Amino acid sequence: MRMNSIGGIIEPLYFPTTRYFFVQRSAAGEQLAARVEAGLKHMIRDGSFDVHFRKHKGPLIDRANLKSRRVFRIGNPFLSPQTPLQRRKLWFDPLVGR
Repeated sequence: MRMNSIGGIIEPLYFPTTRYFFVQRSAAGEQLAARVEAGLKHMIRDGSFDVHFRKHKGPLIDRANLKSRRVFRIGNPFLSPQTPLQRRKLWFDPLVGR
């Protein structure tokens, strides 16, 4: 819990954002895109993506103590309509911790 300058408590906002990989528009770029996509899908299936995510983001998430805080969820109007928000495995849920 953090206090702001006027003594109020600052609670976290949950704002879904994305990370994209961009590759060159060429035959080689298409091959690379396919390999990256296949690799990420494999990591999600076997759980190694979550292990990597926790390794690099876990300490920050733990320090935020999100499970004991009230999290405000707000939509992101800048996401593409093709963004797969319904695929829960692709998104970090601050209340679940994964």
